[in-house]
Amino acid sequence: MTALFEDKFAIQELIVRYSHTIDSRDYEGWLACFAEDGAFEASRGRWAGQAQLREFTKEYESRRDRDYPGLRHHVNNVLIDVQGNTARSSSYLQVGITDDQGARFAWCGRYEDTFVKVGGAWRFKERKVLRDERPA
Repeated sequence: MTALFEDKFAIQELIVRYSHTIDSRDYEGWLACFAEDGAFEASRGRWAGQAQLREFTKEYESRRDRDYPGLRHHVNNVLIDVQGNTARSSSYLQVGITDDQGARFAWCGRYEDTFVKVGGAWRFKERKVLRDERPA
């Protein structure tokens, strides 16, 4: 039970580190959250491997202040299932922004994640962002 708790805690820390690094523009820290062959998928596409993930950060930075000023990722209701050196999780995501109009909610969705333990440390193998759609 102790090892399972430690793994779940480490994965939770990784999920939090992801949000803090992307929000603070620490793109090297964000890249370190992923395995070498890790992938990130969102509405704008899919980036796999460290080279493509680095390209994502450049594209993201180029539009960030325009699209998401004062960006904050809020992750909650995290469910984690550990199976040896791999794990899966599902969590809710809320994105907030702050600009000269004040703080406000931008959109919500969820993350579907897979993880791998590399050299004793958990990393994202794949992170999918699934935005909630507006009702018809």
